[in-house]
Amino acid sequence: MTRLTPEVFQKALDHLVAVDPHLAEIRAAHGDPPLRARPPGFAALLQIIVDQQVSVAAARAIWERLEAAMGETTTAAFLALDDAALRACGLSRGKVIYARGLALDIVEGRVDLDALDAMEDEAAIAELVKIKGIGRWSAEVYLLTTLARADVWPVDDLAVATATGKVKGFRVRPKRRTLIRLAETWRPYRSVAARLMWHYFRNVLMTPNGGTKHDPSRHKTRGKKKAAQPVNARAKATKKKTLARKGKNRKRTSKR
Repeated sequence: MTRLTPEVFQKALDHLVAVDPHLAEIRAAHGDPPLRARPPGFAALLQIIVDQQVSVAAARAIWERLEAAMGETTTAAFLALDDAALRACGLSRGKVIYARGLALDIVEGRVDLDALDAMEDEAAIAELVKIKGIGRWSAEVYLLTTLARADVWPVDDLAVATATGKVKGFRVRPKRRTLIRLAETWRPYRSVAARLMWHYFRNVLMTPNGGTKHDPSRHKTRGKKKAAQPVNARAKATKKKTLARKGKNRKRTSKR
């Protein structure tokens, strides 16, 4: 499998903007996305659990409180905190269970995160989703942002899906199968396309509090918008006839 070194990252960006003018527009308007990577291991996967189903701002605040409470982001420091302390950091009951289970799995040898490095993408994802609380999205994000895999497409990521829809001119967020189809053009660098979409989301669609704002996109929508049609006289007449028929039917029924 290909990993994203700085050299491969630049090669991938050049390839993507050459094959897709929409990605070229993102790069031209906002520059290159950062090639950030979390160090692999417990801390990275714990942060992904924290990020699940909350806004960017909320996840950041929870993570900062959790880091402060732990002192050092290790399994031992995490397990030293009781459930009340973890809930005080902002973790939901479910996330407390998942995070504590992850730490125990690592400590007791049921999970070997170091072994993932030698696995192909799908094999590594299959291994990660065995961990309680880790679904495909979490596994893909770990491969993309921690193991620096080059061709992972996190199709279930809300920011990626929203940005892709806007960039490609959809009126609503595309469905999963559509996102998978669109990304075929970006192989073997779908991870870099995802980073471009995150880059677009942060610069164009994200509000200061980490939510999604309305995008006054310059991209045209797919197809032509239908103009609002005024109710004409013929439509009004049809509606009156329909109501009249319903009234007659009610009268007939009442006589029976």
